[in-house]
Amino acid sequence: MAKGSKGVEFRIVLFFLVLVLGYLGYQKYGIPLQAIGTSHFIIYDTQAENDAYIKANLSKKQMSTLDRLLLKEKKDGGLRLSTKTLSNMTHGDVELEQAYLRWRKCREMMRSKHHTIYPDERHLYKK
Repeated sequence: MAKGSKGVEFRIVLFFLVLVLGYLGYQKYGIPLQAIGTSHFIIYDTQAENDAYIKANLSKKQMSTLDRLLLKEKKDGGLRLSTKTLSNMTHGDVELEQAYLRWRKCREMMRSKHHTIYPDERHLYKK
C-alpha cells in the first residue's frame, strides 16, 4: 500500500458515511439536508408575490429576527408592535423594520384566498 493511500481511503469512507446519513435524513424528514434552514421554507404569505415582497433582500439572520417580531406580535394578541418595541427588537435595522411593515400591510389586505402566516403556523403550509 502506498504512503498517501490511507488519506484517500479515509476520504472515501467519510464520503460514504455522509451519503448514508444524508439518505437516512431524507427518509426520516422528507427534505434534502441542504434545504434545511433556507429561505425557501420560510414563508410569510401564502401568495408567492406577497411573500417575495415581504422578504425583499432579507438575510437569514434578519428573517430569524422578523420571526421573533411576529411571534411577539401574536403573543400580544395580534396587535401591531409599537414603534419603540419595534426599534428595540430590531436594534435600529431599517430593512427589518420595513419588512415588518410590509408584513403588516399584507396582513391588513382584505383577501379571501391568501393570507399572511405567523412563523409557528408554517408547518400547516408545507407542501
